[in-house]
Amino acid sequence: NGRVNDNKAQLFVLSKDENGNISTLSSSLVKNNIASYLSKYRPINDYLEINDAKVINLSFEIDLFVDKSFNSNEVKVNSLQQLKDYFNIENWDMGQPIYMSQLTDILREVPGVINVSKITSFNMDGGNYSSTLISQANGESTFLPSRVANNVRKTEITLIDNTIYSTPLSMFEVRYPESDIKIRTA
Repeated sequence: NGRVNDNKAQLFVLSKDENGNISTLSSSLVKNNIASYLSKYRPINDYLEINDAKVINLSFEIDLFVDKSFNSNEVKVNSLQQLKDYFNIENWDMGQPIYMSQLTDILREVPGVINVSKITSFNMDGGNYSSTLISQANGESTFLPSRVANNVRKTEITLIDNTIYSTPLSMFEVRYPESDIKIRTA
């Protein structure tokens, strides 16, 4: 994503770390290579500034009502896999919002799920998470007991029109799906 101010074009980039997670710290080598490549296509009086975009780390708590004839643990595993696939960063663009109705639809398609009772979303920050908080992260904020040493905080997100909105210069990520997506069944 980018912007143009007078004769300065600003490009905002994200890269991946060695674990495949989004990193907001692109090396100067990467930035220089991008600038060098794009310099062939810019007007003479323009210049290019390459900056790091923002990552917004999310977590979810989900309550499902499950058909009693299905194994609830199996339904949890299948639901988690569907959400991991949905939140794969290869499927996302910067600035793309998250519509909670899409999450509900995905979960309803999992065999054994009768109803999605509740989805609560959180903005994670501190520790190994990004420090970026979105404006919708204005609910209750708590430091996680098991991660206090890392100062990891989760802040409830207040939905607007049942949506979590990003900014044009940021991207959502569920950094640790196995622990950042908690599914309860009834």
